[in-house]
Amino acid sequence: MYQYYTTHDRDDHPQAYELTEGSAIEGEGEVEQQEPQEGTNTGCETSQGDVTEETNANNIATPRRQPPMAPKTGKTTIIKKTNEIMMELMAQFNDDLTQAQIPSTTSIMDQFNVRSVDQAKQINRKLRYKKEEAWTEYFANKQLARTSKQKRIHVAQLKEVPQPPTSEDMYEKCSIKINQSKVQKRMIEILRQHKTDFKQRSEEGLMIFIQKQNWKHICIRDATDEKGKGVFATDDMIKAGDVVCDYHGAIRTAQEAERRLKDLLPPICNYMLFFRNKHGTKMCVDASTECECHPPGEYLHNSPGRYVNHSAKKQNLKPMRREVNGTEVVLLVATRDIKAEEELLFDYGARRSEDGEKLDWLHA
Repeated sequence: MYQYYTTHDRDDHPQAYELTEGSAIEGEGEVEQQEPQEGTNTGCETSQGDVTEETNANNIATPRRQPPMAPKTGKTTIIKKTNEIMMELMAQFNDDLTQAQIPSTTSIMDQFNVRSVDQAKQINRKLRYKKEEAWTEYFANKQLARTSKQKRIHVAQLKEVPQPPTSEDMYEKCSIKINQSKVQKRMIEILRQHKTDFKQRSEEGLMIFIQKQNWKHICIRDATDEKGKGVFATDDMIKAGDVVCDYHGAIRTAQEAERRLKDLLPPICNYMLFFRNKHGTKMCVDASTECECHPPGEYLHNSPGRYVNHSAKKQNLKPMRREVNGTEVVLLVATRDIKAEEELLFDYGARRSEDGEKLDWLHA
């Protein structure tokens, strides 16, 4: 078991906190689809034109009244209503749009308060296209999984993209005409993604990502006013057990780091993480300063690990020590599947400061 510590400041003074224990982990040994065209604005819009005059019974000229203009049925309304219906269908069928029954134009008008027939037709077309996309995804993943199982290798190790199922086989399965070329393109995209993820888990690939700090599926951006910046998932590709990034910085002995900690002022002192190496010696990853493995200024403010925030109840990452090409590093590993736009968090562990002060924010 390996013990981790991190430091953080509160009330303008540095504090040190003990992280929960973690164990070492072992390594394992774009073609975009275009949606159909939206069509033109279907709203009935009457041009005002020139105001003409007509005479009343007393031969007094009065302006002719123009008929009221009908409201526009814009693209935003169609997209919003389509997403609303799709979310309802997904909820009914456990997020599986392939099994959903697409409502007819009449049902869309009756059940979802859509007044325009043309608007309802556009929504129906978009929903049918979304269902076709879902089946395309299904057949692409199914074919890749079948091929990798036959060859007894991981999907990422496939050297070429397999042929998609025949149109007849796909139609027999889903009663929808699925474009083979779309399935082929989607398999290329999925295979490319698998290869990237596979590299991010292998020892050789990990070292490349550690050197370049170009970790996939995450980004650094503003979190809240209280937290400042945070790290967020950019898609749904992070699964339980995946290495998300490393906690990157200069490797120091605990004694050296603690001496340095006393001389630092917040917020610089926030970025120290203490751990025990494979020999049980207490060490520190000091992300508050330049590391020895990169040129000065290259990655100090762009390394995502140093921006991951704390949560005691909603943590989805766990720090783990690992030896990569003879170098000990601390990796942040997903404890569960993570959804797009979700903030990445790990538990700083302790609930009190070094002087025994209870810190409520560490319980959140």
